[in-house]
Amino acid sequence: MMQSYIGVVMAVAVLAGVRAKAPHNVSCGDGECFIVFKETADFVSAQKKCKEIVGDLMTVRTAKSNHVLSRLINDLPGDFWIGLKYSGERCSDASSVLKGYTWTTGDNTTDYENWKNNGSVCSPHCVSVSREDLTWTERPCSDRIEGYLCEYKDPEMCDRLPSDGKTSVLYTTHWGFEGENLISLPQGSIGTHRPEGTRHLCFSRTWRKAPWSCEVFSGGCEQNCAMNGTDYQCTCSDGYVIAENGVSCIKAPEDPCDQAGCAQRCSKVNNTVQCHCDHGYELGKDGKSCDDIDECADKSRCSGEHMECVNKNGSFECRCESGYEMNNNTCADLNECALRPCEHDCINTNGGFNCVCFDGYTVSPTDRTRCDFQCSRTECPIICDRNTGCKCPVNYVADKRATGTYCVDTGECQGPHMCDHRCNNTFGGYVCSCWEGFELVNERNCIKISSPTTPRNLFTSTVRTTTSPHLSAVAPVGIVVLIVATSLFIIYVVRFIIMARCKLYNLNAHKRLEEDDNDSQLTLKKYIKKSTTSDWYMKQEIIDI
Repeated sequence: MMQSYIGVVMAVAVLAGVRAKAPHNVSCGDGECFIVFKETADFVSAQKKCKEIVGDLMTVRTAKSNHVLSRLINDLPGDFWIGLKYSGERCSDASSVLKGYTWTTGDNTTDYENWKNNGSVCSPHCVSVSREDLTWTERPCSDRIEGYLCEYKDPEMCDRLPSDGKTSVLYTTHWGFEGENLISLPQGSIGTHRPEGTRHLCFSRTWRKAPWSCEVFSGGCEQNCAMNGTDYQCTCSDGYVIAENGVSCIKAPEDPCDQAGCAQRCSKVNNTVQCHCDHGYELGKDGKSCDDIDECADKSRCSGEHMECVNKNGSFECRCESGYEMNNNTCADLNECALRPCEHDCINTNGGFNCVCFDGYTVSPTDRTRCDFQCSRTECPIICDRNTGCKCPVNYVADKRATGTYCVDTGECQGPHMCDHRCNNTFGGYVCSCWEGFELVNERNCIKISSPTTPRNLFTSTVRTTTSPHLSAVAPVGIVVLIVATSLFIIYVVRFIIMARCKLYNLNAHKRLEEDDNDSQLTLKKYIKKSTTSDWYMKQEIIDI
């Protein structure tokens, strides 16, 4: 029974959705309704619109139905189609009641006729009426006139809802017509009690109180309809609550919490409100905002080896340090070498890995997973790789010979270089050093020593490469040994020269003392004073050494 109810009323709802225009007036009774539409149309279009509401153009078979017709168009000017049409091949028969015309319902039975002209017509014609002349007027069916009348049969109509005189009922048919004075209502009509807003739906001579099935006119609900178990329930959008009639929505009373300004949650205690925070937050000093709790401040969290605590909004997370992965709530070493990250060989370590290069290669300083070709001589045979091709180390150039191709050191000191004073070439780089009385800064610049009393080494040097940072700034061990040995040899030679000069000074001074005993001390002082500043510095260096 319920399925049948839903099916019939849904069909009515669909028909209501296809109507083009609401009717101007309706009259229902004795299982049928007559409806007038004030809408310009020809005869065929008018019949189509009547079919859309499961009806036909109006048939005026009795004087009673002619009286209903008169009341429907009493206040409407213009002509209106009714359901009579002649489509015969011969002229109409003026001697018969309907003159050869048939009703759009498919028959020609009638107890009433009201022709304006009793003559015959010999072409397709249709019939219209007007309030000035209710007689049946024949005219071409293609004429577009002011409106049309439909009839709708429904043996299961409902009588009007009872009223106590204090309230009124507004009826709305599925054609969209609204009025209070209807005596009978077709199925699918809704009656709304005013002012309380209670609603009823007509089905099979019975009025059903809202909410009914949500599939039919949204259950009669003003806003939303939902299934609640086996029953239907009207609901309202935010800010509204359901009214006492169960279908209307009224604005919700003001909630003190709406004005409290709580960031997360609010509770009402008697006549006061209090703000609360979700788990992982604490109430701010203003009593409204919620501040995140730093769970990681508790050192007991994530205390496992190689484990770290990461604070999050409202919570925290235990993570493993780089090079480790979580396994059964512990951090286990991640074997990075399994992913083959190194160009040559890989050695796994706790929390990381080291790349090892084959002989003749060194780990690239710019990418520790790559291996750069290394040459520790002035020239080396070029090395070719099937993936990267043939190439020389940085600061080496390829030299093709009859015996093959070699990588030759460019000799950076032969061309423009960055040293202020001296430049000494190394394998794949160069060494800067300064003249006497200067010291090396920034590995290439020489500045004058500010105080002559401060002992200084004769030379200060460093190793520089000319182009690429991936060559080490520190020379190979062999080069370092060579530089140290050379420096010691230079120091030894300089010291020998200084000592020889010192002996010469002493001999001259001794001779002067023999020639002039009284002025010997003064003569020695004058002689030493004539010596150069550089000689004096050398004496100081020799003493320091």
